[in-house]
Amino acid sequence: MRLPQRGVLIRLFIYIPLIGFFGWRAWTAGCAPDTIEAEPQPSMEDRLAPHRKTITLPDGTQQDIVELTPQEAEAILGHPIPEKLDGDAPKAKAAAPDPAAADAKAAADPATADPGGEPDDAKPGDAAAKAEANAQPGATADPAPAGD
Repeated sequence: MRLPQRGVLIRLFIYIPLIGFFGWRAWTAGCAPDTIEAEPQPSMEDRLAPHRKTITLPDGTQQDIVELTPQEAEAILGHPIPEKLDGDAPKAKAAAPDPAAADAKAAADPATADPGGEPDDAKPGDAAAKAEANAQPGATADPAPAGD
Protein backbone atom coordinates (compact mmCIF):
# COMPACT_ATOMS: atom_id res chain seq x y z
CA MET A 1 0.00 0.00 0.00
CA ARG A 2 1.24 3.38 -0.97
CA LEU A 3 1.31 6.19 1.68
CA PRO A 4 -0.45 9.50 0.95
CA GLN A 5 1.64 12.44 -0.10
CA ARG A 6 3.61 14.36 2.44
CA GLY A 7 1.34 17.50 2.39
CA VAL A 8 -1.75 15.45 3.20
CA LEU A 9 -0.04 13.82 6.18
CA ILE A 10 1.07 17.18 7.56
CA ARG A 11 -2.46 18.53 7.30
CA LEU A 12 -3.86 15.44 9.05
CA PHE A 13 -1.35 15.77 11.91
CA ILE A 14 -2.34 19.42 12.38
CA TYR A 15 -6.11 19.43 11.89
CA ILE A 16 -7.19 16.19 13.59
CA PRO A 17 -5.75 17.16 17.02
CA LEU A 18 -7.19 20.69 16.68
CA ILE A 19 -10.65 19.45 15.82
CA GLY A 20 -10.45 16.93 18.66
CA PHE A 21 -9.38 19.58 21.18
CA PHE A 22 -12.10 22.07 20.21
CA GLY A 23 -14.70 19.31 20.19
CA TRP A 24 -13.65 18.17 23.66
CA ARG A 25 -13.83 21.81 25.00
CA ALA A 26 -17.29 22.26 23.49
CA TRP A 27 -18.47 18.96 24.95
CA THR A 28 -17.21 19.70 28.49
CA ALA A 29 -18.49 23.28 28.48
CA GLY A 30 -21.93 22.33 27.21
CA CYS A 31 -22.45 19.21 29.32
CA ALA A 32 -20.81 20.17 32.62
CA PRO A 33 -23.11 21.64 35.24
CA ASP A 34 -22.21 25.10 36.49
CA THR A 35 -21.04 24.27 39.96
CA ILE A 36 -19.77 27.77 40.72
CA GLU A 37 -22.56 30.31 40.87
CA ALA A 38 -21.10 33.75 40.42
CA GLU A 39 -22.59 36.37 42.69
CA PRO A 40 -23.95 39.18 40.55
CA GLN A 41 -21.96 42.39 40.91
CA PRO A 42 -23.99 45.49 41.71
CA SER A 43 -24.00 48.06 38.95
CA MET A 44 -21.95 51.25 39.16
CA GLU A 45 -25.12 53.25 39.84
CA ASP A 46 -25.97 51.01 42.80
CA ARG A 47 -22.47 51.35 44.25
CA LEU A 48 -22.51 55.15 43.90
CA ALA A 49 -26.07 55.63 45.23
CA PRO A 50 -25.10 56.07 48.93
CA HIS A 51 -22.64 58.82 47.96
CA ARG A 52 -25.02 60.89 45.78
CA LYS A 53 -26.10 64.34 46.90
CA THR A 54 -28.17 67.05 45.27
CA ILE A 55 -26.92 70.62 45.45
CA THR A 56 -28.67 73.83 44.46
CA LEU A 57 -26.64 76.15 42.25
CA PRO A 58 -26.78 79.97 42.55
CA ASP A 59 -29.07 80.20 39.50
CA GLY A 60 -31.62 77.95 41.23
CA THR A 61 -31.00 74.75 39.28
CA GLN A 62 -30.21 71.51 41.07
CA GLN A 63 -27.27 69.25 40.23
CA ASP A 64 -26.64 65.67 41.36
CA ILE A 65 -23.06 65.10 42.51
CA VAL A 66 -21.10 62.16 43.91
CA GLU A 67 -18.78 62.82 46.85
CA LEU A 68 -16.08 60.21 47.41
CA THR A 69 -12.86 60.07 49.34
CA PRO A 70 -9.85 58.77 47.38
CA GLN A 71 -10.06 55.48 49.30
CA GLU A 72 -13.75 55.02 48.47
CA ALA A 73 -13.08 55.84 44.82
CA GLU A 74 -10.33 53.20 44.68
CA ALA A 75 -12.65 50.62 46.27
CA ILE A 76 -15.54 51.37 43.92
CA LEU A 77 -13.57 51.83 40.69
CA GLY A 78 -11.08 49.06 41.38
CA HIS A 79 -7.90 50.95 40.47
CA PRO A 80 -5.78 53.59 42.24
CA ILE A 81 -6.62 57.25 41.73
CA PRO A 82 -3.73 59.52 40.66
CA GLU A 83 -2.60 61.99 43.31
CA LYS A 84 -2.41 64.99 40.96
CA LEU A 85 -5.28 65.09 38.53
CA ASP A 86 -4.53 68.46 36.93
CA GLY A 87 -0.77 68.59 37.48
CA ASP A 88 -0.04 68.31 33.77
CA ALA A 89 -2.46 71.08 32.82
CA PRO A 90 -0.82 74.34 31.76
CA LYS A 91 -0.74 77.11 34.32
CA ALA A 92 -3.42 79.76 34.01
CA LYS A 93 -2.23 83.07 32.58
CA ALA A 94 -1.77 85.91 35.01
CA ALA A 95 -4.89 87.99 35.37
CA ALA A 96 -4.97 91.51 33.96
CA PRO A 97 -3.90 94.12 36.49
CA ASP A 98 -6.77 95.52 38.50
CA PRO A 99 -7.21 99.29 37.84
CA ALA A 100 -8.44 99.83 41.39
CA ALA A 101 -5.24 98.27 42.73
CA ALA A 102 -3.15 100.52 40.45
CA ASP A 103 -5.00 103.62 41.74
CA ALA A 104 -4.44 102.50 45.32
CA LYS A 105 -0.74 101.99 44.60
CA ALA A 106 -0.47 105.45 43.02
CA ALA A 107 -2.22 107.03 46.00
CA ALA A 108 0.14 105.26 48.39
CA ASP A 109 3.35 106.25 46.55
CA PRO A 110 2.96 109.47 44.52
CA ALA A 111 6.61 109.34 43.32
CA THR A 112 5.96 106.23 41.23
CA ALA A 113 2.51 107.27 40.01
CA ASP A 114 2.04 108.01 36.30
CA PRO A 115 1.06 111.68 36.29
CA GLY A 116 -0.58 111.89 32.87
CA GLY A 117 -2.11 108.47 32.82
CA GLU A 118 -0.10 107.75 29.66
CA PRO A 119 1.14 104.22 29.02
CA ASP A 120 4.85 103.59 29.44
CA ASP A 121 5.37 103.01 25.72
CA ALA A 122 3.70 106.29 24.65
CA LYS A 123 5.82 108.76 22.69
CA PRO A 124 6.22 112.33 23.97
CA GLY A 125 4.61 113.74 20.80
CA ASP A 126 1.48 111.67 21.30
CA ALA A 127 0.52 113.54 24.46
CA ALA A 128 0.89 116.91 22.69
CA ALA A 129 -1.21 115.75 19.72
CA LYS A 130 -3.95 114.51 22.03
CA ALA A 131 -3.94 117.77 23.94
CA GLU A 132 -4.34 119.73 20.68
CA ALA A 133 -7.16 117.44 19.56
CA ASN A 134 -9.01 118.03 22.80
CA ALA A 135 -8.46 121.80 22.59
CA GLN A 136 -9.65 122.25 18.96
CA PRO A 137 -13.11 120.90 18.14
CA GLY A 138 -13.18 118.61 15.08
CA ALA A 139 -9.43 118.00 15.07
CA THR A 140 -7.97 114.50 15.04
CA ALA A 141 -5.55 113.02 17.51
CA ASP A 142 -3.10 111.95 14.80
CA PRO A 143 -1.46 115.00 13.16
CA ALA A 144 -1.06 114.61 9.38
CA PRO A 145 2.29 115.49 7.82
CA ALA A 146 2.27 118.93 6.17
CA GLY A 147 3.83 117.84 2.87
CA ASP A 148 1.06 115.54 1.59
